[in-house]
Amino acid sequence: MTKPTCIIARGAPRLHMVYCHYMANQKSRAKPVTLDTVLRAVESGFAAAAEDIADVKGDIAGIKDDISEMKGDIAHIKKTMVTKEDLHHELASIHAELKSIRGDLDDLIEKFENVAGFRKEIDHALERITAIESISASTRKSPPDRRHPLRRHRPIRARRNVNQNRPH
Repeated sequence: MTKPTCIIARGAPRLHMVYCHYMANQKSRAKPVTLDTVLRAVESGFAAAAEDIADVKGDIAGIKDDISEMKGDIAHIKKTMVTKEDLHHELASIHAELKSIRGDLDDLIEKFENVAGFRKEIDHALERITAIESISASTRKSPPDRRHPLRRHRPIRARRNVNQNRPH
């Protein structure tokens, strides 16, 4: 046997081709192409395509079921969802209530300011009263002694219980 001779052809950066001498001498083992073999190949290709189409149809049917469930969920959400008009109505009532509360607070603030003013007036009056009392206390004479000067002072005895004097 002769040693085969190989030639390496370099092309594009990633494309290399090896051609050996013995490859040219080998006989083709391929079957002859007939109309039946071509027909079988086309039929098997169509059968594979038909299986793929059936799988896709099954997937589409599942997606349609999911979509119909979503439509039902969306319809339920739409029924229970608050509308813009409802929201605006609720917000308007809340704003009216807040306005009323704000008015009440303003009234309370005004009343408190008036009370604070009264408190200042009361404090001022108490200071004046204290000043007058201190002036009058320094000029006031001691109260006269109401006891008779000749009478001796006796301590007051505790009063006896009325029930103690009764015979049993």
